[in-house]
Amino acid sequence: MAINYRNFRKVSALILFTAFLFSGYVFAQETAEGAFNKGLEIFRLGYDDEAILSFTRAIELDPKYDIAYYFRGLAYDHKGNQDQAISDYTKAIELNPKNGLAYSNRGLAYGVRGNYKKAILDFTRIIELDPDSAQTYIYRGEAYSAINNYNKAWADMHKAEELGAEVHPRILEDLKKASGREK
Repeated sequence: MAINYRNFRKVSALILFTAFLFSGYVFAQETAEGAFNKGLEIFRLGYDDEAILSFTRAIELDPKYDIAYYFRGLAYDHKGNQDQAISDYTKAIELNPKNGLAYSNRGLAYGVRGNYKKAILDFTRIIELDPDSAQTYIYRGEAYSAINNYNKAWADMHKAEELGAEVHPRILEDLKKASGREK
């Protein structure tokens, strides 16, 4: 039996071409994780607007991708857009109520906006999730100080020190002046 090389080459070429097209199609499929990873790399380079686009694409591909909301919130935060950052942190928390980083950054964003009572609620939630989070006691203590609740501010600073944190001297000095007491 003789092989017809002309037909063999045509069939082989057709098979290779089909395989090439199919593999290109498979590799061209964008995933939420791929868009997120691209956004993360861009974000690390400091390109907030471009990172926001990638994180948004990840969210479009998977609306329940809580970490994409969190990082998009960080990018908005870096741009000074606390309202949008708070919105994204809130969505990340809705999707993953144990996301302490989302609570922390939302609390800090609330603080920047002057909404210290909401900041205190977020910091308190973190402490419920992780009672040994010394830095969170400092954040909450600063928020208490901002609303003139110096007893709670001092209690949080003491707790942070008890957990091994070194409270910045400026924070303690400001608290001493505001409260009129040493500790």
